Amino acid sequence: MTGAGAAGGGAGAAGGAGGGLAGAVGGGTAGAAGATSGAAAGTAGAGPAGAAGGANGGATGAAGAGSAGAAGGANGGPMGLASVGSSGTAGAGAAGGAGGGAGGGAAGARRASAGAADVRAGSGGGAGGGVRRNELRLGVGSSTHTGLRRRGNEDSLLASDPVFLVADGMGGHEAGEVASALAVEAFSTLAGAGALEPADIRDAFDRARAAIGRLAHSGSRRAGTTVSGVAVAENDGRAYWLVFNLGDSRTYRFSDGTLEQISVDHSVVQELMDDGELDRAAAANHPGRNVITRALGGGGLSEADYWLVPMEAGDRMLVCSDGVSTELDDEVIARVLREEPVAQEAAVRLVHEGLLHGGRDNLTAVVVDAWSSSDTERPRDGAHEGSAGASHDEDTIPRGRAGAFGRN
Repeated sequence: MTGAGAAGGGAGAAGGAGGGLAGAVGGGTAGAAGATSGAAAGTAGAGPAGAAGGANGGATGAAGAGSAGAAGGANGGPMGLASVGSSGTAGAGAAGGAGGGAGGGAAGARRASAGAADVRAGSGGGAGGGVRRNELRLGVGSSTHTGLRRRGNEDSLLASDPVFLVADGMGGHEAGEVASALAVEAFSTLAGAGALEPADIRDAFDRARAAIGRLAHSGSRRAGTTVSGVAVAENDGRAYWLVFNLGDSRTYRFSDGTLEQISVDHSVVQELMDDGELDRAAAANHPGRNVITRALGGGGLSEADYWLVPMEAGDRMLVCSDGVSTELDDEVIARVLREEPVAQEAAVRLVHEGLLHGGRDNLTAVVVDAWSSSDTERPRDGAHEGSAGASHDEDTIPRGRAGAFGRN
């Protein structure tokens, strides 16, 4: 693809809290049922370690997820989505910051708003007050590589304000490459919009789902793709990151020197980790590490998860395929994002580092920097100013084709 670029695919899960997108945002896993108090639209869900997440939420829905059993109250998030912010960490069994509760569960979603262990929850921006949408400036970079063991690149990417995503195709070279390209094509109609609503992302997923479904009917029944990405949204004049995910591609936020995984993998090993049956080290070598539980196409679940993250000047978002996140641990990813001041150079280096660490799959990275035009200095010198506005050789496969792991 040109302009938007061709590179990996991804797909989404159920999302939207308090009457927002596709029902309520799913709560944490392996936890007790949440209690609700306050407005009828405010819902609550269990924390990952078994603690109930309370919600005082308003009519717009519940706030972002707490981790490690946090029981903090939720103050509600804009647009009816889980809100993951920078004010206060909800973790380690503490009440945690501005809102450590999780949005209520919907449609059996295992974990819609709890990302990595240190994902911070809140209903508003940090001390800086966020970035006004009309003052937002972006720096964008992207890179993709076939890798050292693949014959073709089944990844596709889109990097065009206000939407940025990676799609990681599956089903063999022809099927996967076409499926991920169809996903990018469906989202590319959003390029150039001033700001996006959750409904815009949902509609793009619907278009991609229909296109890939037609591909399956034409004979490529194995065709499917993951989709993970971030869009620029606006609420009350403030800019937000609207994160969406389907499959095991990932979206991270690097802010104030800290790396957070915002998205949550839809994979067999993630479910086992959520259930306490695997730790991170064991997951890297598990035989089902390449088996995903949701995707666009492939015959399984295809609903996306969504998060709403208040934007702060200096934020750096990374969207990548599992070819990058499998080869590089969080420490290496954070070091690259810290050391490379320009978004394009950061994206290129992440892919290069992935090759140096094995390059066993296709590798794709999209990096998006945000700053405010009112800042006296840009967060990263030299950033390009955009317009406002363990061995892993196996192909990713949907869980329905991996019955040996007993999760059908």
